[in-house]
Amino acid sequence: MLLAIAASAQPDPTTDPDDPIGPAVPFGPVAPMPLPVGPVVELDLTSASLQASLYPDYYRTRLAASDLSWLRRNDTAWQTWWYAQRDTIVGTLIKLAGMSWSADTLRVQVLRYYPSPGSHDPLILPRGGVKRGPVIEVVPGGVGAMFHVTYLLARRLLTDVVRYGSASIDDGVRLHPLLRASPFRRDNLAMLLTMAVCDSLVGVDSTRAIYRSSFWRKYHPGRAQFEGLLLDQWQLTPGGTLAGWLSIEPYASELVRATNPPRRPTTDEQTIGADFAEIPVDGVLGIAVRQEGNGGLVVSAVDPARVGGAAGLAPGDRFVFVDGQRPRTHRQLIDYLLTGYDNGAARVTIEREGERQTLYLFPQFIGPQPPVPAGPAAPFFPNLDQ
Repeated sequence: MLLAIAASAQPDPTTDPDDPIGPAVPFGPVAPMPLPVGPVVELDLTSASLQASLYPDYYRTRLAASDLSWLRRNDTAWQTWWYAQRDTIVGTLIKLAGMSWSADTLRVQVLRYYPSPGSHDPLILPRGGVKRGPVIEVVPGGVGAMFHVTYLLARRLLTDVVRYGSASIDDGVRLHPLLRASPFRRDNLAMLLTMAVCDSLVGVDSTRAIYRSSFWRKYHPGRAQFEGLLLDQWQLTPGGTLAGWLSIEPYASELVRATNPPRRPTTDEQTIGADFAEIPVDGVLGIAVRQEGNGGLVVSAVDPARVGGAAGLAPGDRFVFVDGQRPRTHRQLIDYLLTGYDNGAARVTIEREGERQTLYLFPQFIGPQPPVPAGPAAPFFPNLDQ
């Protein structure tokens, strides 16, 4: 299915207060504008070594290159669609973000399986499914695939803007607290951009149906804050871009306070410790670790309902690396795990029964989340095109 943005003029985005999409926002009329030019996004289906490194046991008896060959043969319709529509998707993303992209090209590593819905840095898109252990969860297809890749690109755009800056915004926007890495902040702004892009390309009804799917209910941990504070409050248009909303949102606003991430527990609060007699009830990671005489850090207990258990950690696992760094003390292990966790996932290399494995610790906000106050009225600000 080919998608295109209508060439006709955009309607006045000021809506009736009773409109179910959200409260009226007093933007002025927006004249149609050509789409900005963004980076060329290429698909790479040759990363067999990366695919194999993610599942060493699985690929001990089969070739990762064969799985990528399978994608090249059987996923051609989606690949053809992407190359026909990528400029429209990227241009609409940049237009609604109000932020320019410094990169000239981007490479999306397309894999058959990945332990999560994908990665934005580096860009990794699983097309076969989300695979954790023996369970493979099918990723969205059809229009859902467009939503999926747009979300990864939106996260990458916001990450690059914070990291490298953007000629179209000032540091007041680039350094805004809402752009800090967090499922409640940057990831939710990426979701807002994704929904705005898909609204304009495939319509509101189709976009909302994808967003309400079981897949995104599972993999959008900041959902409560998103729906209560952003979804129908910040309506993105060419005249009211994400950069524009951020430019008028005070750093100490109610929205910023309400999206503060859960406070990171300290060692004393037993997130992870020297050798706990029992698993900490309120621990984010849900693991207990002991340090052996040779300095090795070994898992001694796991709460299967929390992050460590969901990632596949088991008693007896020895930590080797966390995001490429070797932890030598409990303090280093805490810092490495939670830094990766805060940035979307911690990649952990463990040794189990003499063999190394790679696991991923993803955010799962099981405990109390930031409060969601009653949704604020959309703020007034002038037409940003003027």
